Amino acid sequence: MGDDVQTGVTRRDVFKVGGITFAGYAMSVDTVLAQAIKTDTDGIVAGDFRVTVGDYVMPVYEARPAAGKDHPIILVISEIWGVHEYIRDCARRFAKAGYYAVAPELFGREGGVGHLPNIQDVLKIVLAHPREQTLGDTAAAVSGRRRGPT
Repeated sequence: MGDDVQTGVTRRDVFKVGGITFAGYAMSVDTVLAQAIKTDTDGIVAGDFRVTVGDYVMPVYEARPAAGKDHPIILVISEIWGVHEYIRDCARRFAKAGYYAVAPELFGREGGVGHLPNIQDVLKIVLAHPREQTLGDTAAAVSGRRRGPT
């Protein structure tokens, strides 16, 4: 590697371009969601349920193998957009692999975020979300008592 090529591009310039790339990815989420894979439910049970967390009833999406019992549980955590079709599909794919997948709607107390078109409004909710609430909600999603399909 003795022949260094001078390009005039600094490491800082590379990070600037990288930031633009990632910002473009974030702005294209709707396009990506429109092309989500749709895993079928053959051999699995999947759907929307509710879990009680104190006085709050939290929506969750669950998928598990139709046969057998005591499947290992996997917690499917959504990104800032909440439980949308891609997250549901991930849960179904885990169920096809033999797991009991649970995806809690972590921002449901605040009215959810999936319907908000402005990223700034989404970030206000997501960034204000208390850590203790997230930990409690995820623990309840895994071990909580189900209140049937919604």
